[in-house]
Amino acid sequence: FTFFLQYADGRAEIRDLRIVGDQIHADDLKFVQAGVNGFSVPHILKQGKRVPLKNPPPGRTVSSGETLYTIGAPAALCAIGLMPDERIVWVGLIGDVANPSDRNRIGTEDDLVRYLLDLGVTDALFTGASGDVQ
Repeated sequence: FTFFLQYADGRAEIRDLRIVGDQIHADDLKFVQAGVNGFSVPHILKQGKRVPLKNPPPGRTVSSGETLYTIGAPAALCAIGLMPDERIVWVGLIGDVANPSDRNRIGTEDDLVRYLLDLGVTDALFTGASGDVQ
């Protein structure tokens, strides 16, 4: 499972930890000692390359290569990522970044990835949609 980890000294990293029998593998416990905060969500960018989240629901087709969308309802998307200089970036995306006045277009996974890459984020995890953003 992929985790976003933040250490007591402020450092942060994205790291894969092995889960065995609903427990973090003994060899990986060194990464989650006292004072470490973290959560597990899927990659959306890994080493500057997109990691698609999922395909559209059964019976729906992909629009413009978009792989995550909200079936006609406006929704927000968000991600947390790391810059090459180790700064942490959290992005909440609502609507169309290129044309914010277009209230009929919802933000998509494609938009979120483009925005993260434009900011220079190299590794990012998808942290949710709709209420998760708030």
